[in-house]
Amino acid sequence: MNAPLARRSVLLGALLAVAFTGASAIGLSRAVQPESAANPTPDEIFERYIEVIGGEDAVRSITNRRIEGTFEGEAFASAARLKVWADAPNKIHISIREPLGAKLDIYYTGEYGWETVNGSEPRVIYGPRLVELAESAQFYGEAGYKSRYKETELVGSGEYKGQQVWAIRAVSEAGRARMLFFDKSSGLFVAEQSSVARMGESGTLEPRGVEVGHTNYTDIGGVLYPTRQTQHIEGDTKPIILDYASVRVNVDDDHEFLPPTEHRAKIEARLEEIRQQTESARRRSSGG
Repeated sequence: MNAPLARRSVLLGALLAVAFTGASAIGLSRAVQPESAANPTPDEIFERYIEVIGGEDAVRSITNRRIEGTFEGEAFASAARLKVWADAPNKIHISIREPLGAKLDIYYTGEYGWETVNGSEPRVIYGPRLVELAESAQFYGEAGYKSRYKETELVGSGEYKGQQVWAIRAVSEAGRARMLFFDKSSGLFVAEQSSVARMGESGTLEPRGVEVGHTNYTDIGGVLYPTRQTQHIEGDTKPIILDYASVRVNVDDDHEFLPPTEHRAKIEARLEEIRQQTESARRRSSGG
């Protein structure tokens, strides 16, 4: 695989991970006000959001999602075709097809991540990209906040694109911090700010601030779901827009998230190699 395709794979993987998950306060037009005793708790804000989108029972009744739409942004000269297969609790397959023929497929199996570019042999995703991908694969997102976050804190309130919002700082089980914004009036989750690993000029992954807006909520199977996501990446001049033309739920298609059988032994060997390297690095850093 050539270098430009490798860089594009890293870029799209990071962006799509944010899109199906979640830095600087890019979109807040007014400063966040500190928490007061009269404000709701983070749990109350999350629970109101769950109720607004359909309620806990309705949310949990959906166990898979199939999305078709478009991907627009700096990575492609024109809109690319986007398809997503997502299964509860944490499996995802993201497929991108650009008009000129480039193909990218990114998977999280529930245990590990892998990808192919233009039909290449599967390769393992690891490091910061794996953390982002694993979090993006958490099917219930903010509705599953109890298992998604180990820490939540109400920062206060502010204004986001004309909306009065509550701002919550949340830290995932993997230690990634993000700011979450919930509309005070509707209760909907409208935006998030965090960072993604993006290929820098030196050819290495660097953290970049990212903001994702969630709009066009639509009733899909009795649950409100955002069908447009707009991403602003620190340093980019053009936003990335994901539009979902079709969203189906509880589809009986038995989609496969594992690599092809003939490649699984090689993938397992690579995973074991990465585990050993990670453990060796941990021991060196701890002086063991």
